Amino acid sequence: MNRYQLEMFIMVVDTKKISTAAKLLNISQPGLSSQIKTIESYYNAQLLARTKNGVEPTPAGQVFYRYAKKILSMYDVMEKEIDDLLGIQDQVVNIGATYTVGNYAIPCSIWTFKEKYPKVALQLEVSNTHDIINRLLSHKFHLAIVEGPVDIPEEADLTCKLAANDEIVFIAPPTKDWENTAMCSLADLVDVPLILPSPGSGVREVFDKSLLDAGMTVQDFRVVSQMSSIEAIKSAVEAGMGISLCTRMAVQKELRRNALWEIPVHLSIPVQFRIFYHNNGYLPAMAQRFIRFIAGPEELSLCEKK
Repeated sequence: MNRYQLEMFIMVVDTKKISTAAKLLNISQPGLSSQIKTIESYYNAQLLARTKNGVEPTPAGQVFYRYAKKILSMYDVMEKEIDDLLGIQDQVVNIGATYTVGNYAIPCSIWTFKEKYPKVALQLEVSNTHDIINRLLSHKFHLAIVEGPVDIPEEADLTCKLAANDEIVFIAPPTKDWENTAMCSLADLVDVPLILPSPGSGVREVFDKSLLDAGMTVQDFRVVSQMSSIEAIKSAVEAGMGISLCTRMAVQKELRRNALWEIPVHLSIPVQFRIFYHNNGYLPAMAQRFIRFIAGPEELSLCEKK
């Protein structure tokens, strides 16, 4: 039994849905279900029951839930006292992140982490994937958080952890031309002005690979511009210069406010946000805490890193 299993069970009870809890915990639904079964097997008792409203704790599950919260609370108090004794909260953690992660995902996590560890200095730098990984390999960063495929030298001794899952969506200006747009294919978009993320960005790498898998390339499209700034891309689309593509995380506010519209496309383009750090380098204790805070305990295998 470990703290992550306790956190998983609490999340399932709080959300009442294993699927929702799995998404919030950045793990697969089968993986979460397996962890719940492991806990139930350990105690030889059913802890969760399915109802028409989702899942609810059984009487034994209510006891487990109550003590799980107490144990985690005591763990946090213990950790803080040890940190204060060793003075590790004053450490500096250098983080490199690609554009989507650095501008939209990590700032909120840093803010929340700083509320828990107010003395730690988290220094964030944002750049393209190639630059971030090279600077990590040169030990300029303690950890790097990137989206999309990454080329890692075979001799590099890096650990990789999954931080979050997202997807690429096509976006259009909120005009009559795109009102009530039916589900379309990539072929339906080849003659539409297209604004692409610049080569080297994680989103562009993922998109290029998806096109190759579909038997297409960017040359098949009417590309009118390539931009490195996500904000510039969104502004250009909103101004009617063309359509584009971003991670859903990067445009969720604009989509909710109808400042941009999503184009429904018959193509699923998943994208992963992953954390890389050295196995053989010095990793400050607070860097380890931050990694655990946003990713949890599980590592990806080498084949999943590429």
